[in-house]
Amino acid sequence: MVWLNLRTSPTAPNGTNGANGSNGVGIRIGDVITSGAPGAPGGVASIQGGDIIAAGGTVNISDSTLSTLHMVEARDNGVVGLTFGQTQTQVLTNTGTIEADPGGLIQLTSGGSGGSLTGTIINNGQINAVGGTIDITAQVTQSASGVMTISNNGTLTLAGATDGGTIIIQSGMLNFAPTQFAPGPYAASALTSSVEFTGSNASLNFGEPVSEVFRAATNDLLVTVPWGGGIATAADIHLQGAYSAADFSVQGNQILYTAHPVI
Repeated sequence: MVWLNLRTSPTAPNGTNGANGSNGVGIRIGDVITSGAPGAPGGVASIQGGDIIAAGGTVNISDSTLSTLHMVEARDNGVVGLTFGQTQTQVLTNTGTIEADPGGLIQLTSGGSGGSLTGTIINNGQINAVGGTIDITAQVTQSASGVMTISNNGTLTLAGATDGGTIIIQSGMLNFAPTQFAPGPYAASALTSSVEFTGSNASLNFGEPVSEVFRAATNDLLVTVPWGGGIATAADIHLQGAYSAADFSVQGNQILYTAHPVI
């Protein structure tokens, strides 16, 4: 079953912003539901500023008016699919936590592709892949309070530009969605957030063979790919923390991080 926990307005009329217009309504729904479809409690407006939790089922939501996310969680093979910004520019502000626990999948998908994505997520809270998978096909802007974390061998996939703040990888993979007809993934080339490795092992996946050079003077990873008979820069990954060249190696499409004691 799936739980859809709604935070609604206490003054809302019945069915317009949640059941009976009361705060913190918990509704048990079927294993698969598309918000706004016949039988969906309250329609799309009912999730405004609310909590979406999928535990073992699927919640599919398509919303062109949603502006705030408070809690989105997928666990125990649960799936949350949120589609927004399909026909026009749309901004979602995360004020709480978006988290995929083991077996969980969260897909945040906007219209367009690459540098033309029509959806933006402003992260003022936390986006955590804690053993689960989070796929973001949207631009992401992180405020000073926003952070992304990958732990417990979780996976975070980015398809758009990600700006500001830090992506902390304790264990797991930061994956960049592939881009056709370009030297490397657009999401990697448009990443300006810092990356910090806090565990023993982690990886960055570019979806195609890469080479890397760790530059101690600027504390970054220069990533290159074969392109047009030569070599082209695919990304410049800015690092946060203390590292050495020995910490990084290449295995096919991935840059592997393996912590070595600083002597």
